[in-house]
Amino acid sequence: MHDRHPENAIKIIATMLAICLAAVISACSSNPKNPQAADFYWVYSVEQSSGSVLARHAPIIRIENGLRDYNKIGGVTAYADEKGHEHVTIDTTRPTLYAEQTTFGGLHGDYTNLLYRLHFSRVPFRVWPFSLTYGRNVGLFVIVTLNKHEQVVLVTTVHSCGCYLAFIPTDHLADSAYPRNWPETQQTIFGETLPGTLKLNGNNSRLIIDLRDASHRVHHVSTTTERKLSYGRFHTPMRLASVHELRALALGDKTISMFENEGARKGYVKGSHKPFEALLMSWWALDPFIGVDKDYGNPEKTGTIFYTSLKPWKRKASNMWPFADFLAFWGWSL
Repeated sequence: MHDRHPENAIKIIATMLAICLAAVISACSSNPKNPQAADFYWVYSVEQSSGSVLARHAPIIRIENGLRDYNKIGGVTAYADEKGHEHVTIDTTRPTLYAEQTTFGGLHGDYTNLLYRLHFSRVPFRVWPFSLTYGRNVGLFVIVTLNKHEQVVLVTTVHSCGCYLAFIPTDHLADSAYPRNWPETQQTIFGETLPGTLKLNGNNSRLIIDLRDASHRVHHVSTTTERKLSYGRFHTPMRLASVHELRALALGDKTISMFENEGARKGYVKGSHKPFEALLMSWWALDPFIGVDKDYGNPEKTGTIFYTSLKPWKRKASNMWPFADFLAFWGWSL
């Protein structure tokens, strides 16, 4: 049957798009300040006694409302249900920071990337602010880039689905490496205000990443020194582990991967689903698995592209795996 009033169909489509856009904008905006949540920051840190470069630069994580189970950093574990089906879950009694060290060649020499990955059991459902990223087995990356003198020049944060990407350069980064018109004092990332540049105190600075209650959004990045460091009573040590553990989780007399190894979901975290992102964004982003947390690595091996731009035609260009190309895509000239 043909619609005798095509303008009605256009109005309906426009209304649907407006509703979707409003939902996405409200979900991406800054969370309202919750004084009670802010009062209960929980601090996670890695013991630095090992002396390894990964331990020395491991970020301190501070989380609002840290008594809530969904705000606790956990270790990834595997189990089988009564039918023998394999599952992955986040054990919040075993806080773990998964780390990996890689190198890449830039325009001004070689750099070292220290990749830190941490996981939470879930983003809880909320009506207001609407929890677009509601789902399970969620995670966050903090990538610390060092120059040849082991000085931190850039800090990159991104959720393990590829969303909420943020760059925070330090005062060790050359002016010529910045994107054009970079804000020196502060920047806004989907409603959260982050510093434009980090001031470091030599090589003894410790990086602090502050996370929001429930959404785990990065809402502040700062530094401190061992001399000024005070954890308070809400502090939990984190185990530092290799990211390779995520692909060899113990399950009885065998090991399994945190990520799917075959099928349409190859490279995605087992048990990770983002129903609202799929409903509101997948159709225009042309990705049925948008928002689902994923593996990070060579797409030919992982099976998925760790893209950081929602524009489908820029999916490969914004892939974070070839890090030098990824930086160039976003305007950096390291």
